Amino acid sequence: PQPFLAAINRIRSGGTTALFDGWRTGALQVAEHLAAAGLNRVLLLSDGHTNQGLTDSEQIGELVSGLCQRGVSTSAFGLGRDFDEDLMGAIATGGEGTLAHLESPEQLEDLYAAELQGLAVTLGRQVKLRIEACHGAELTDVLNDLPGDATSGYRLPSLRYGQALNIAMRFELPAWQANHPMARVTLEWIGQPELGLQQLHESVQLPVLPAADLQEMASDAVVEEEFAVIRSNRARRLAMQQLDRGDLQGAETTLGGVAEAMMCLSPSLRTTRELQLLQEKRHLLRRDRIAARKGLSKESLRSRLEVWEEQD
Repeated sequence: PQPFLAAINRIRSGGTTALFDGWRTGALQVAEHLAAAGLNRVLLLSDGHTNQGLTDSEQIGELVSGLCQRGVSTSAFGLGRDFDEDLMGAIATGGEGTLAHLESPEQLEDLYAAELQGLAVTLGRQVKLRIEACHGAELTDVLNDLPGDATSGYRLPSLRYGQALNIAMRFELPAWQANHPMARVTLEWIGQPELGLQQLHESVQLPVLPAADLQEMASDAVVEEEFAVIRSNRARRLAMQQLDRGDLQGAETTLGGVAEAMMCLSPSLRTTRELQLLQEKRHLLRRDRIAARKGLSKESLRSRLEVWEEQD
């Protein structure tokens, strides 16, 4: 590793951050040496805002996504207090990689270990979910706010062994007949080279019950909890928008409302942790808005992106 260490030691700060140019240089080198039987990923680490060259988050995210479709994914790691969380989120989303926010360099060892382990158990990339409502049903909302749409397909994180991603959807139904498919769902992904594009097809059906029987049915606690967490992620994005407009009171109210809704659920390790995170951000809003916004940004993306969390 000595030549690499020597090259790193020759790097000097010039006072500007050409983040996109740096990413592109490394990503194109990876693209020139694609491993057909493996995963090809760029790990981007930044401690600042890009202020040289291309700086628009949306445009950068689109270019990262374009290269990802050619087989080069990207993970984005923000270090410290000064990195641009919106840009890093756009890069990780476009690159179908991991998003991480780190407070100190000491966390890098665990992060890199987790990233390599995740790559080792990845079985599918360029994953898309297609949802076709039928028999008069209408898909009205995908609460995860996934990239893409019902026409082109919603983009999902890479498929990993043993890791679930839950999608929360809302439908509007007309008068219904028993056992009619409400929607046809297709999951497609690119697997190993010898397998190519793979697809899984399922139909979503609903029974028809008398109104009295429906009223007596208990809600599914697991589904209820999942919807609540995904809604809380969306609420964080709203709180960020309010914070950006200078509406501190509105952001506090938004987070307080979703916390109250969470407290109505049956206690669990997950709801307890979620309430703790919400409470932390509410306290940070007035004390440290930069830290509060970074935390809200990271947590808001959990329902559509692989987000690294340090283990206690």
